[in-house]
Amino acid sequence: MKKMKQNNNRTENKNQQNISNYQNSSRNKSLETFINMNSIMNIFQACNSQKSRKKVSEKAIKMMRKLGHIIVQPGEFAIKYDYSAPYHLFLTRIENSKETYKQEFSITFPEILDCSLGEIVYSLHLNFIVDVEWLCWQYLLAGQCTDMTILYGDKAYYQTLFNNITVIKVNIKTGFGCHHTKIMILQYKDDGIRVIVSTANLRSTDWENVTQGFAKYS
Repeated sequence: MKKMKQNNNRTENKNQQNISNYQNSSRNKSLETFINMNSIMNIFQACNSQKSRKKVSEKAIKMMRKLGHIIVQPGEFAIKYDYSAPYHLFLTRIENSKETYKQEFSITFPEILDCSLGEIVYSLHLNFIVDVEWLCWQYLLAGQCTDMTILYGDKAYYQTLFNNITVIKVNIKTGFGCHHTKIMILQYKDDGIRVIVSTANLRSTDWENVTQGFAKYS
């Protein structure tokens, strides 16, 4: 009986050690991914041409795919945009609903910024809740780097800001209203303007596993 108890204790300790090793491994991988993303973002921000940004974007997409993310191939959204005329109405792709991956007018955030529509030189984002770092990563995946102004109503999450990004909280003087607007305005190198009216906050939870709708106007 004593020997059996000792064996059980050793087995339990071994299981606990395996769980601890797995948790430590997961934390280390998450930390490694975070460090890699920050490093790639810093390199991307230092790029001074569309060609160099494209190379960094391709590296980021490759990394994301290795982590199991399904990233839409950049450079093809203009075709989908033309097919959506005259209303240009889209729905978000749902990460956990594979059938939405093949739906004609379901798209991901980087597609909105896709280089096939032109080079973005300035963007204005008006929203309620904004994850600034997530938003910047979407621009990176699309290979776009631009001066950006963000107006938000409730929360804006970020650790540091690059010099090309301005974040401003909209203060409502009355207690009976809030800045709940969800609009993007994109200015292109050819002086074209696109306006995107959306139902989503600018954060991953709203864009990855919640059905959101938006319209894109030129």
